[in-house]
Amino acid sequence: MRVQIKNDSAIFLYLAVFFISLDSYFRLRGVVGIGFILIYLLTIKFDTYFHKRNLLPVFLMISGFVIYTLLAFLFPSLYLQIPSDRQDFYFKIFDRLSLIILFVLICFTFHRIKYELILKNVALFHIYYLLTQFVLYYGIGIELDILSYFGVEQRTDMNYNQFTTIFRPAGLYWEPSNFSAYILLLYLPYLLKNKKYTKVDYLLPLSIVLTLSSISFAIGVLTLIVMLIKSNVIKNFRVALLALMVSIPLILFAYDSQKQRFEGGLNENVNTMLRINLIDYALKSRIDNPILLIGGVGLYTVDKYIYDEIESPVGRTIASVQDATFFIFTFVITGVIGLSVLFALIYMVDGWLNRFFVLIFMISKISFVFPIFMFFIYMVFNQREIKK
Repeated sequence: MRVQIKNDSAIFLYLAVFFISLDSYFRLRGVVGIGFILIYLLTIKFDTYFHKRNLLPVFLMISGFVIYTLLAFLFPSLYLQIPSDRQDFYFKIFDRLSLIILFVLICFTFHRIKYELILKNVALFHIYYLLTQFVLYYGIGIELDILSYFGVEQRTDMNYNQFTTIFRPAGLYWEPSNFSAYILLLYLPYLLKNKKYTKVDYLLPLSIVLTLSSISFAIGVLTLIVMLIKSNVIKNFRVALLALMVSIPLILFAYDSQKQRFEGGLNENVNTMLRINLIDYALKSRIDNPILLIGGVGLYTVDKYIYDEIESPVGRTIASVQDATFFIFTFVITGVIGLSVLFALIYMVDGWLNRFFVLIFMISKISFVFPIFMFFIYMVFNQREIKK
């Protein structure tokens, strides 16, 4: 039986989820989350247990960690292609190991609480901050950027042409597409559990659309459509009309920015072409190399070609490995084996509409080496729990 946690101990779980939800400004964000979860477990005197249904994901994580670590030791020319990855290898071993530790602690903690509400509330904090950014800039011309006080430079201004620069709010994230990936992941357990959503819940797709990112626009609109279908809002004329009156002007505003961005066609949009080049390279390079096709380059590096092209002094010709959906990232890093596991996770999700939610999430710029991805894995293997 899951319970509401006491207010005095809840703060530690909220802090854990919040720090884990932050983008990669500091590499040890998962370790900070581990610390706060351990403090929470101390407050409940470790009155908990590990459910056997989580043995499989832990086994798969440990197996993948051991195999790819050994391969990196034995064949560094393939599994540690970039010199800096070789220098940071031992740190990366600790970083990947910390993900397994984090997941185990999540398993000890989340089964006894309504964790989907904690994740949702942290997501709403991020959403409110982004909406504040949007309103301040497009309402009175003030650009709110708390991260600048911490030395973080966000990618929020995009030049669509020599005459037009668009401000794209990103919340507490480096760029808008990161916001959409992280916030949708935080909201997923709640979306999958419920069939009816409150008015506040619809701020999720609207905030994603208002980042004015091209991929986020698609993610936001698709999320809104699935939410409306699943909650049967379209059958309630008054509610549906109100939803349309609020959402359509905002979506049209975001659509106009995308229209400006792509008015010269796909070939004239630099970011789109970089992603196409990445997909093209990923497919061709794997077909030519059966080892990479089956297992990818592993957990500690990316292809040196990708790295060299990104760091080229004359300008990059290819996108970063995470920029062309989670599917391409998984394929490059872990090959067909990783993709097979990914599709198995999608299949394990109950209900075809819920699977659509997961598929929408996977076209985002997410990575399984991000600590926040541990929430997704836990959700998949504990769906019956969140239905209680």
